[in-house]
Amino acid sequence: MVRSAKGRAWSSYRATAGQRQPHPLLTTGWILGNFAKTRRVAQEKYRQFVQAGKKQSDIWDQLKNQIYLGSDQFIEDMQRKIDPKQSLRDVPKP
Repeated sequence: MVRSAKGRAWSSYRATAGQRQPHPLLTTGWILGNFAKTRRVAQEKYRQFVQAGKKQSDIWDQLKNQIYLGSDQFIEDMQRKIDPKQSLRDVPKP
């Protein structure tokens, strides 16, 4: 594990953030275009976005009923779609 995205050898973070030249096959413009119209500003906002994400809780901590990520209403809707008479033979074995 690394402490930050820039420490990952195979991450596209450094190239997208403007900290190194991107590999010729790596396209960064499409993601940077979501942050600003100019590359320099977009790269700064991208770095801020990644940094802010580090403060978020782990998405897996929000897992409900071992399979759902979503609101209580979403879970109720999904539970209603499950046929209680469905055979467990349809459940794949690990």
